Amino acid sequence: MPGVYNMLSQSLNDGQKDSTIVGIRQLKIYTPDHMMYTRFGTDSISSFGIATYGLVEGSIKENLIYSSLDSTEDVTNPLFHLDIKSTPVGYEQVITGIELGGKKFTLREEYESVGESKTSPLDGAWEIARSYIIIGPDTTLQDLKEYKTYFAGHVMFGVNYLDSLKLMHTAIGYGSFDMVGDNKVKETFEVSTFPYQRGTSFDVTLEFDGPDRFKQTITDSTGRIDIEVWDRLIKIK
Repeated sequence: MPGVYNMLSQSLNDGQKDSTIVGIRQLKIYTPDHMMYTRFGTDSISSFGIATYGLVEGSIKENLIYSSLDSTEDVTNPLFHLDIKSTPVGYEQVITGIELGGKKFTLREEYESVGESKTSPLDGAWEIARSYIIIGPDTTLQDLKEYKTYFAGHVMFGVNYLDSLKLMHTAIGYGSFDMVGDNKVKETFEVSTFPYQRGTSFDVTLEFDGPDRFKQTITDSTGRIDIEVWDRLIKIK
């Protein structure tokens, strides 16, 4: 199952009819140990989730570690059972018994495989340990919850953060990445909650502290420095 998958279609069935959901852009990445999805709608509402998963006779069990939708977060660790069927371009997944507004639905999604045949030391799922911004003499520690996944030439992030009024927001982004030597990566975001990121490439300097921790630094044209420290998510056997 490891790979990168772009959603082609999504529909809900209430037991009587199918309702196609339009205007949603969603990407899923399965590493050997974790699954992460990022979702962006025409209403600019973003969501993401990260989970461990396992394969059982044509189905997938996804145990969510964390998910965030707009101004809400979920840390209840729900378990989802996905029936999987291969297609010529990727796969189709079906989840039954989803409750919405007091009714139960069946969710059907079709995906195409878009992963590339490349590997990097960044491949895997990561959780942010520390994030801060340096502007001149001032250093500001960020209050946020963020996950990031690299795999098969693709990268995605999902972040839940508080604004100046302490209101919660969710933001996502996904696209491609290329290693530039041993200590730099170029990330290009195709989809993002933040308009300035869309279609833009970012040169990121890396410092590895062993295989399971790295620090990334981005310096923009104004001299602002964004520094983030990331820890690899390790699946508990």
